[in-house]
Amino acid sequence: MKHSKIIFAVFLSSFSFLLFSSHEQNRFIIKIKPISMVLQDYPSISYQQVLTPYTFNYKPFFNEEYKNSGTFDECFVLTIPQGRVQGFAGHILLWDTIIDELLWAKKKEILKTLEIVPENKILKIPKKVAVLAQPVCESYCHFMHEVLGRLALLEMQGIEYDYVYVPILKEYTDDMLDLWGLDRAKIIVPVKNDACVQAETLIVPSLVLNSDIGFVNAGFRPHPQTSEYVKNKLLDAALKKDIDTSKFSKRVFISRADAPKRKIINEDEIFAKFQEHGFVRYELSNLSVVEQILLMHNAEIVVGEHGAGLTNILFCKPGTLVIELFQKLIDNSNWWIANIAQLNYVPVNCLDDDLSWAADWKKYIKKYWSAWSAKTVVPLDKIDEVIKKIVLNRI
Repeated sequence: MKHSKIIFAVFLSSFSFLLFSSHEQNRFIIKIKPISMVLQDYPSISYQQVLTPYTFNYKPFFNEEYKNSGTFDECFVLTIPQGRVQGFAGHILLWDTIIDELLWAKKKEILKTLEIVPENKILKIPKKVAVLAQPVCESYCHFMHEVLGRLALLEMQGIEYDYVYVPILKEYTDDMLDLWGLDRAKIIVPVKNDACVQAETLIVPSLVLNSDIGFVNAGFRPHPQTSEYVKNKLLDAALKKDIDTSKFSKRVFISRADAPKRKIINEDEIFAKFQEHGFVRYELSNLSVVEQILLMHNAEIVVGEHGAGLTNILFCKPGTLVIELFQKLIDNSNWWIANIAQLNYVPVNCLDDDLSWAADWKKYIKKYWSAWSAKTVVPLDKIDEVIKKIVLNRI
């Protein structure tokens, strides 16, 4: 770490109360209310609109069961006097109430494990604390687009704060915050899921993925306007670093050899075919965040297997050709990022699976988690077809 930060742990006593069921002694029901009702119940909370509702209409994904048009909810910032935030997921507790719009992906089942922290275990800070914490903070793509997206909302509105509350669970989250220019002395890092902070003023930017699409297909859909802000902020900072970009190939093949799961078994054979046309293979875990950003910004063609390694296509120049090789997992996250960045995106279904199951949510989610960790062998004739039809046209 380059700078100091506040790190604390809060341990629950055996007398804490669950916030879910009223059927057992010493338990009560947590109320999940829409923001409109919360503002009526708690008039001391102030609401600032940052972004008006945003309508999008992209070219369809290759699996048309995924929605390609809809409207994002307006983005806002709440200011809560004596507000409390708890856990890695950054739950905002208004005693027995949680705001519906602040529940990530509307996954209300996460409340089953939520407990009240005793008063004597709460860290009280007589300052303004901004909340960036939310579920899946440990994910590269979610941290970049959603956590930094919420930070973008504060900057867009010119809202000041003394501290930010956010888990630092991976080395790259440090790198991203450093690149953003956030003073590490301003970061409050919960190290236990039962950590709780009460601030003199709690500042809570909205989530940046609430839309009328809902959570019906696996996919990653952050707000285009906040992701564009994040792109410009990080890219501008990265370009000011003393990095020799001439060492990066214009033709990039992103490997998953360093990934813990979901590998293409015959990746070496696949890469050998691309290597004949000037591609260089990269394992992104060997590069810093700045290097990953500049690698993509410098590229003319990017080929990658489906996964978080393609997150940084956000920083590609408009019109860059991005070829995504899908294994058994079908997920439109990188399609979404490519649309935001105005890229020439080509998805390749390497297996020609019947995708009709995607229309049935119960079948879909069962197949999704199986495919998420599956290993895949890609037919090489598929790769020959991609190179002949797409890559050779760029030579």
